[in-house]
Amino acid sequence: AMPCSTRLTVQEYEFTAEPPCVFYRIRVDCGAGAHYIMKRWSDFQALHDELSAMGEVPPWQPLDGEGSTEQEARRRADLLQQYLWELCTLPALTAAPTEEFLQVTPEYVFGRAKSIREPAASAAFSGVRRAAADASSQARSLPPGRFGEDRAQWD
Repeated sequence: AMPCSTRLTVQEYEFTAEPPCVFYRIRVDCGAGAHYIMKRWSDFQALHDELSAMGEVPPWQPLDGEGSTEQEARRRADLLQQYLWELCTLPALTAAPTEEFLQVTPEYVFGRAKSIREPAASAAFSGVRRAAADASSQARSLPPGRFGEDRAQWD
C-alpha cells in the first residue's frame, strides 16, 4: 500500500498526432522515490468511475471534447491537479485500482528496480521513446510553481 505521504503532481501535458489526444504527465511521489505516468483525461474518468463504486471519491467534472486546444488542456490540467490533491486525502488512494493506475504495485516497483540495475537497456529504450515523442507530439510544460506544494492555493 502507498504511504500517506504520496503526492501526485501534474507536470505537463502533451498533444499527440496519432492518436489525436492530450496526455497528462503525472509525477507520482511515494515514499523513497518518484516516477511519472502518462494518462489521458478519459483514463482518469475511468478510474473515477471504478473508484465511485467502491466508496468516497473526490468530485469529478465530466467534460466533453478532447481538450485539444491549449486553453482547454491547461484548464483540464488545473482540474486534474485539484482532483489528485483531493484523492491523496482519501482511502481510495490505497485501493487496488488506484495503485495499479499509478503504477505503484509491487510488479511496477520491482520492474523499475530492475531497469535501474540495467542502465544500458534502459538508456537505449529512453532514447527511442524520446525520439518517437519528439517526432509525433508537442509537450507543454506547466510554468514553475503553477501547481505549488501548498494545497491552500485551491481553497
